[in-house]
Amino acid sequence: MHEASHGYFPNTNNRIAYKLLSLNLFMDPHIFLATHATHHVAVNTWEDRQNHPLGKIENPVMRRVLNGLEILLGDIYFIIAGTVAVWRDPGLQKNSSVLAGLGWNLTWMMALTGLLGASAYTFDLQFWQTLGPVLLGVWLCALVLRHNEMVQHAGVIVEADLAARNMATRNLLQMGIASRLFLFLTHDDPAKHVLHHTMTSHYSRPFNQHYSLPNEAVLITLSGYFRVLGGLLRGHEPQTTGQHRRR
Repeated sequence: MHEASHGYFPNTNNRIAYKLLSLNLFMDPHIFLATHATHHVAVNTWEDRQNHPLGKIENPVMRRVLNGLEILLGDIYFIIAGTVAVWRDPGLQKNSSVLAGLGWNLTWMMALTGLLGASAYTFDLQFWQTLGPVLLGVWLCALVLRHNEMVQHAGVIVEADLAARNMATRNLLQMGIASRLFLFLTHDDPAKHVLHHTMTSHYSRPFNQHYSLPNEAVLITLSGYFRVLGGLLRGHEPQTTGQHRRR
């Protein structure tokens, strides 16, 4: 879905591919496009609505609650918060349509309900017996997708020019079984994600073994990411810095 939004697929109508892939991920394509439009120009700032859909939260209690919901719900939180962000910001609405988004969500919910109902009827199951595994799968998918974003950007606010802010994007080290599993599930996206921000015109992710990380790249271990999450749950404000360091 993300790759199609950048037009990375050759000999393909990327616009149609984007809509189909967003349906597969239960992601509102209108909300993603509206917020992703801010991501590359405002990366690692409060104005990045993909990573900070509600902007800077001043109240520490509310900050802890929202951080906890993001960690627990993953992209389910993002879809809700991103929708609120689009409603509140007329500047985002040029890349989105609230009515189109509501219509899209209603369409996939009706389609999913019909599919689950047909499965329950065909295999002589109760509706909840088909609904439960699907909801679990949706939640796990949403969790992986959001933490893929968060391992790269959560807790990072950089007051510098775009080049420095791009370079502050974290890259996950492949150390241990857990990090290898996470990288497998995310198709190695966080391993060298800084390249996507510094070489946006190149589709580097499937071929990142052919690219080297810049010397200034920020590296993080999975345990280091867990410490970042701990700070978010305690309501710590993201680190504001112009420096890059390895974790």
